[in-house]
Amino acid sequence: MKKNQPLITILTATHNRYRFLKRLYKSLEAQSYKKIEWIVGNDGSKDKTHEFIRSVLKKKKIKIKYI
Repeated sequence: MKKNQPLITILTATHNRYRFLKRLYKSLEAQSYKKIEWIVGNDGSKDKTHEFIRSVLKKKKIKIKYI
């Protein structure tokens, strides 16, 4: 991979969409292009969204910002 490749940012707004976030994370993890950051904005979800994002933050496979 070239050092000067651009950073790709994926912005995701969510509210009670844990299962879709899980599917999106698996897709991002499988990408061959690795300069990816994922910004997730949670609007007060009451499902497993918060727990899921906290668990993937620990893996550190993808740069994630959680708001």
